[in-house]
Amino acid sequence: MTIFSSIVIYKNTPQQVHTVLKVLAGSSLDIQVLVIDNSPEPLRLDPGILSRIQYIKTPHNIGFGAAHNLAMKKSLEQGAKYHLVLNPDVYFNRKVIQELYNYMEANPDVGNVMPMVCYPDGRNQCLAKLMPRPGWLLVRLFHPLLPSSLVQKVNRAYELHDLDLDRPVQAPSLSGCFMFLRCDALRRAGLFDERFFLYFEDFDLIRRISLYYKIIYYPELSISHDFERASRKNWSALLTHVSSAVKYFNKWGLYEDEQREMLNEQTISLISNSKSEKNLKTPAAPKKAQF
Repeated sequence: MTIFSSIVIYKNTPQQVHTVLKVLAGSSLDIQVLVIDNSPEPLRLDPGILSRIQYIKTPHNIGFGAAHNLAMKKSLEQGAKYHLVLNPDVYFNRKVIQELYNYMEANPDVGNVMPMVCYPDGRNQCLAKLMPRPGWLLVRLFHPLLPSSLVQKVNRAYELHDLDLDRPVQAPSLSGCFMFLRCDALRRAGLFDERFFLYFEDFDLIRRISLYYKIIYYPELSISHDFERASRKNWSALLTHVSSAVKYFNKWGLYEDEQREMLNEQTISLISNSKSEKNLKTPAAPKKAQF
């Protein structure tokens, strides 16, 4: 087995899950799939699909990271080389996994790679980010109460709007909706921290992996994601988001965080240098004749 993939579902539609499973089933790579169902009631999946995957129904919602850890442990036990964490609401063609696999095979110093993630209408979701600072998260969580100019400034910096999308690039933080992970990286850095029920478990794992391996954003490939900001729609999700943020900053540091500042500054410097290179390569527009 080369790749083990885990999909955690919670009140998803069967169509969403069927779609992503069909893509995995059509891959030329050897991919073993484990679906962990955190829903109150078991999701009714097609029997033909169920026969080709492993399925676990949890007794209750144990959380995103804890559910994926059930699969990651199997992945490591069975000697998989890579582990693919997928949301059930992502859509992509078969070449995505094959090309990311080829990239990981050619770059053994990379611990995780993620393609560009887009909304269904093709807009970039900007899920490659700097490591979060407390002030940025407060602005993003309570953006309706703040000046739009401040919100746009924070989002532009935090979401790396000026990142070069022409080539793979190292990124401080990547989303957990699609994680192509090297299993050796999981052996060294550990699995998801189960203290995070939802939110920030991906940032935390990426940080630990980045101590040993590169974290790569691969915008030459793209996937579609039916992204919904639940924490901006109901108070329960918002409280969970805030609780996870508190746990994250308690773990890594609120204001004193050397790793965060170092990696963020490296990325900001990389963006600045890339923009300078492009400006040098772009020929100046011809001047208009003066009469």
